[in-house]
Amino acid sequence: MLAYSVPPRVSEFDWQIYGRVVPPDHCLRKVLGVVAWDDFHEQLAPFYSQNLGRPPEYPVLMLKLEYLRYHYNLSDREVIARGETDLAFRYFLQVPLGWQLPHPSSLCIFRGRLGTKGF
Repeated sequence: MLAYSVPPRVSEFDWQIYGRVVPPDHCLRKVLGVVAWDDFHEQLAPFYSQNLGRPPEYPVLMLKLEYLRYHYNLSDREVIARGETDLAFRYFLQVPLGWQLPHPSSLCIFRGRLGTKGF
């Protein structure tokens, strides 16, 4: 089992805020409900080494950021910046309100790690 930098659990208070702000019919709520994101753990594991470097960013979070980047046609910097302020993005990413997202360069590293085979 690989050691990831896993985001802290979202508190009940955070869920209440998300529930009040993010409309039930928001497209990101729908995508979160349709795609089994946690199933990607096993598919992403072969692209990581247990013995090299520091623990990587949480791969499923990185995959979700890539989805947002592609879906909204954003740059790495733009998707992280919007993820810091857009509550629908944070809800989709399932991160606490005050949690800091990875540095934008982490997305480039993630894409390089997966390559065309991984995507």
